[in-house]
Amino acid sequence: MTDGRPKLVALKGLKVERRNLAQKAGDRLREAIIAGDFPPGARLTEVELAEALAVSRGTLRAALAELQAEGFVVCERYSAWRVASLGPSEIWESYTLRAALESMAARLAAARIEPSIRDALQNHLRALSNAKTASARAERDLALHLAIVEHARHRQLSEIYRKTLQRFRWIYALSEAAEPDRIDLYDWHEPLVSAICAGEADEAARIAHEMIMSSLGDDLRAAGESRGAEKSA
Repeated sequence: MTDGRPKLVALKGLKVERRNLAQKAGDRLREAIIAGDFPPGARLTEVELAEALAVSRGTLRAALAELQAEGFVVCERYSAWRVASLGPSEIWESYTLRAALESMAARLAAARIEPSIRDALQNHLRALSNAKTASARAERDLALHLAIVEHARHRQLSEIYRKTLQRFRWIYALSEAAEPDRIDLYDWHEPLVSAICAGEADEAARIAHEMIMSSLGDDLRAAGESRGAEKSA
């Protein structure tokens, strides 16, 4: 963004079936937001977005409505849209929800550990060592956490987690952009995976909660420094 406007080129060339057009337009726009092409607070213009995505404004509004329900965009008035903000309260809510969900999942996964689960989690852990780019770090990190949730075999927990996963991805991407490679992913996750694989349910739950809350503190500090820089600019 050199002129203060979102990079609409990131949305060019969407050609999909009509029956899924709104959903796929929403997917493309969500990915552009997560990638940082549309930063928090950026103004979104329906005409420009519809043209970039090659969809009607009606289809675009349906896509925006879905993203609004997910917390990615807000409608200010009439057809005025903006990317949602990610201030301290939004970050705190997302992290505390994630800490509750993942500590429960770690406890349940550890309580029912078996060789197939142990092998799957160890494979996810090893994959973290080869994550070199920001996108690879984010995807492999969250893939491990999702695997823990899925291995808990708690249907409602999994459903709730999956509904919030895209927002977790967004916050992760912003954190990685602010502080790239701030932690060694393998070393950071190894104690959690070891506790689960050893069947230590209480310890796994404790570690999962502490990991998430530690990351919350880092991101709240980064958010505060960012706002301070904006005010002094």
